[in-house]
Amino acid sequence: MAGQHRRKTPQRTWHEFPQLPPRPNPDTDEPLPPHAPGYSGPDHPGNNPRLAGPMFGPPEPPPGTGPCLAWHRDDITGNIRRYIVALAILALGSSVLSLLRGDTFGDALTYWPVWIVIVVFAYLMSDPLTFKTMSAGADWLQWGTRKRWYHRTPRTGHIKFYDLVSITASGSGITIYLRLEDTEGNVLHRMPHALQQNRHIWDLLYNGILHSVANGAEIDNLAIKTLHLEETQALQLRRQISTTDD
Repeated sequence: MAGQHRRKTPQRTWHEFPQLPPRPNPDTDEPLPPHAPGYSGPDHPGNNPRLAGPMFGPPEPPPGTGPCLAWHRDDITGNIRRYIVALAILALGSSVLSLLRGDTFGDALTYWPVWIVIVVFAYLMSDPLTFKTMSAGADWLQWGTRKRWYHRTPRTGHIKFYDLVSITASGSGITIYLRLEDTEGNVLHRMPHALQQNRHIWDLLYNGILHSVANGAEIDNLAIKTLHLEETQALQLRRQISTTDD
């Protein structure tokens, strides 16, 4: 989700912190940020710079930004796998309901109308025909969905993760959503695992979050816990800056 949810925030005083990993050069990708905590995605990098072309090469960066350094695209295999998992979950649920009604396990699956419901709802749950892309540069994160015939415009957006003014989280358990907003009013609203399909993207994004927090971005307790910020120096540096400004 992206949009202009508030007016542009006045430019903040930017503080450099030698205690934090440095910001990578937008052209050379050096120095690479260290691996960020909380990552639960795949170990493979998710992109291959040697592959070229619109289907395999890096996506175009947002206007006025540096080159793309890391990216991830959904593929047909992953989407089919997601659809099959949704089918299995719904079929299992229908079978359990049969038992609760006093029938034999799986009795509901012998009726073809039940399968129509399962197939339709599995499609709605998994959305297998939607192919999402996420990419990152030294200081930006971009997301998008391949345009369909019923979309008037491409569904894309981006944020500058060294210029975040608000970092919040909502939900509970495994359904926690992060909401990141930058000084331009651009908003990213995603579950953490959706940001962790590529280790390099997560590392780049997390380093920007650290610097934004240290420079005074608003953040709530759930976001601190979700992002494991207690394991970093960002909160301590933030308090030091706040004390100095006072």
